[in-house]
Amino acid sequence: MRIISGKTLLTLIGFVILVGSVLFFTFLSKRADISLDANLPLQAGSVVVEMHQDEYTPSEVKIQQGTTVIFLNKSEVARWPASDLHPSHGIYPELDPKKPILSGEEWNFTFDKVGQWTMHDHLAPYITAKVLVVE
Repeated sequence: MRIISGKTLLTLIGFVILVGSVLFFTFLSKRADISLDANLPLQAGSVVVEMHQDEYTPSEVKIQQGTTVIFLNKSEVARWPASDLHPSHGIYPELDPKKPILSGEEWNFTFDKVGQWTMHDHLAPYITAKVLVVE
């Protein structure tokens, strides 16, 4: 059995941390690129986002701070809208119903924080949406 020296072990750990950091920030930068169409209209009142089999409709919305978005499940399977990053939902932790939304049901969320928010379906992370919240 070969024993790794302390210096070699620290070098290996440092390398793993470096590679992990590069991969993480590459992923984050791609998800953070949420430039919405400048001509996207500001939606007033409650906004409905339909959750379908493989997409959110609309997938991009621009709303006023304090607007409630109704996530309506039009899919035949459960959906779970949540803030990025998957699976922790840590960018906007409140944007997470903490459970699946069954077919035909809805979940309402009021966007109180100004910003550009990316989100995904926790059960199918390739399904994504973007929400721009303005003052």
